[in-house]
Amino acid sequence: MPVTWFYVPALRAIDFVTDISMWSAAKHIDAHPVIADRGSDRDPSVTPYAAFVDERFFRRYPQWREFAKDRPTLASGLDQ
Repeated sequence: MPVTWFYVPALRAIDFVTDISMWSAAKHIDAHPVIADRGSDRDPSVTPYAAFVDERFFRRYPQWREFAKDRPTLASGLDQ
């Protein structure tokens, strides 16, 4: 299962962690949600997460799909 990157509004971070933990327990999958490195983005209103989820997560919790984003490559961050 690939890592999916989420950029969740800070005020909804607890809801995100709760939902992903409930999904993970119900599916017997270790989604392993972790707060990701912010890199050069220091916006305190957004909390970046990395988690192992697949389409089943988005079918159960479609509200989180809008926060799933492509993670910039490490190389692109080093070029700046």
